[in-house]
Amino acid sequence: MPGRTWKILGLWLEALQEAGFAETWAGPLFRGVDRWGNISSRRISADTIYYGVRKRTTQAGLDRTSPQLCHLFAE
Repeated sequence: MPGRTWKILGLWLEALQEAGFAETWAGPLFRGVDRWGNISSRRISADTIYYGVRKRTTQAGLDRTSPQLCHLFAE
């Protein structure tokens, strides 16, 4: 992974630890965050991944993304 990716992942892992989720390092890596910044104990859904990826691909001027592809990341 590129250096920036490692940095962002490290920041996310620190946030999980501060929220009390990293004590055992069990559970999903990608979790929901509410509008107040509270991290959920539940994983984000495949639909959430799809809408995020679709938004970024549209911004980048790329073709639309298949929802089936995003389900691979949520399982």
